[in-house]
Amino acid sequence: MIAAIFIFILAFAGFLGAILGWPFPPWAKLGFPNIKVNIYGAGDAHTEREVASDFRVPAYLWRYRARITNLEKEQNASLTVRFYLKLVPGSYGRVGEIIGTSVDWAIDPSLGLDPLPETLSLPPGTTISGDLVYEISRMYSGTIAEPRQAGLEIEDHISGKRMEKVLEGDLARFTRADMCATHGGFAILGPEYDVEPTDVDDGDGQAIMPPEQSDPGPSSQAVAKAGTGVTVPDPGTAGSAATQVPSYRRFWRWAMSDHPEAAAVLMSVVVALVSVIVAVRALNAQTSSDRMTSDLQTRAFASQVSLWGETSAPSGPQASFPQTLHIDNRNNAPLGVAWLIVGVKDNVQFTDDGFAVTNQLTWRKAYALGRQAPCSTLTLDYASFAPPGGKDVSLFFIDDNDLSWYRNTDGLLVQAELHGSVLKRTLDTLYSPKVPYFPKTAGDFSLLSGCA
Repeated sequence: MIAAIFIFILAFAGFLGAILGWPFPPWAKLGFPNIKVNIYGAGDAHTEREVASDFRVPAYLWRYRARITNLEKEQNASLTVRFYLKLVPGSYGRVGEIIGTSVDWAIDPSLGLDPLPETLSLPPGTTISGDLVYEISRMYSGTIAEPRQAGLEIEDHISGKRMEKVLEGDLARFTRADMCATHGGFAILGPEYDVEPTDVDDGDGQAIMPPEQSDPGPSSQAVAKAGTGVTVPDPGTAGSAATQVPSYRRFWRWAMSDHPEAAAVLMSVVVALVSVIVAVRALNAQTSSDRMTSDLQTRAFASQVSLWGETSAPSGPQASFPQTLHIDNRNNAPLGVAWLIVGVKDNVQFTDDGFAVTNQLTWRKAYALGRQAPCSTLTLDYASFAPPGGKDVSLFFIDDNDLSWYRNTDGLLVQAELHGSVLKRTLDTLYSPKVPYFPKTAGDFSLLSGCA
């Protein structure tokens, strides 16, 4: 009987651990995810923010144009990126650097910024791009060290780990291997930068001393037994505590001593109910896992095709216009057919597993691209071509399973689930001779390394 109960407990713990995703072995812990950060622009701006109705105060902003990719194949990432600036040593006592405040208020659209949220959620293999925008308090004006010494601290909320990277300029490209582990917090200088305390007196030349804490008397629940030094419970509170027994203990004594059969039946019913619940949850988890595996296999080819843009404009309207486009095919199979589509309109929805799909897709202008070799990148001089409405550009392609996809410059991969007449009309439009080819003089192929 005891062995059976022990085996059941082990089985129950195994099922529960599988459902809740407990690590095995138990001491195994997630590490900081392998990410790639590409900072391809920086700048500052002076603006105003509203702190109350009809009351605005000046604000000084610093931003980095960044593109962050989760290189993991299974581990999700939930990242917060913090910005640190070195101060002139001693300007604020032992405080050696300041932390830029993430902007959570509406930014003037004329600044041309595309602020990223404070917490970045990145499933495996996905990319997010935009501006990391921070507000620098005006109270530190004139105390920031020159030349500027900045650093980024990236915290992953899933693994609970933090890593930091010191930036040596306004452009940077690094991965987890280039960062150092950190416990967070700003730098504290040595005691030589301590600020001398200010003397405070009470008006008669005597220093104000903190009041002494009174010695607490004996507890109201205990008294000292005279002549023995032994503390015993207060008779007034001891009362019937020794004779009171909780009701659940009385029921347990009754069941085990007078009705052991009933107790055994009750335990069997409880075990059966728990087993059924565990089995149902395990079946649901397996079904969800199978569906997720199927979706990942469906997206295996498309997830290795990416589109991203770069610009050298630090701010203004041109900062959001991609001057150069990069199309990466990290598959060991060619990308047979693809188009650049400008001015996309769709109705993107997300499945329960977080995948983006749409059943409607239109655009203003399309440009055909040639066949792209396996494990290669195509770089397009997009600014010299400058199609109308070219700010909103996406890559539409068909994978080796004849499934339709498109990806925009923000890294979002969307499956175009087009059916019937909608699919026929879309393909007829794209394959039409009226769709021009993107100028070959504006493109350049190169090979990639480390493809799937």
